Amino acid sequence: MKLLTFVVDGRERIGACHDGQVIDLHAAAALADLDHWSAAHSLKAVLAAGHDGLQWAAAALQAALEQDEVGRAGIAWPVEKIQFRPPIPD
Repeated sequence: MKLLTFVVDGRERIGACHDGQVIDLHAAAALADLDHWSAAHSLKAVLAAGHDGLQWAAAALQAALEQDEVGRAGIAWPVEKIQFRPPIPD
C-alpha cells in the first residue's frame, strides 16, 4: 500500500495510490461506515499509530476498492488530477 498526502479541490487529504488512482482514505472510511479514527488527521498520525493506523488505512482502501466506479465518485481521482504534497507535511 502506497500512502501519500495530496490536495484536490483545494483540500489536503491523506490517501493511498492504487492502479493509477488516488483514494481519499477518510472519504472511503466514511463510505464504508468504518469508525472515524480520530488520530487519522494526517499521514504522520497514521504512521505514528503503527499497526492500528495501517490497519485503518488498509480497511479504508479495501472499502473503496469494493465500490464500483460510480461508488468511488468523490473519493478516487486519477493521479494526474491531484497535487502531491510532501508525504509528511506536518
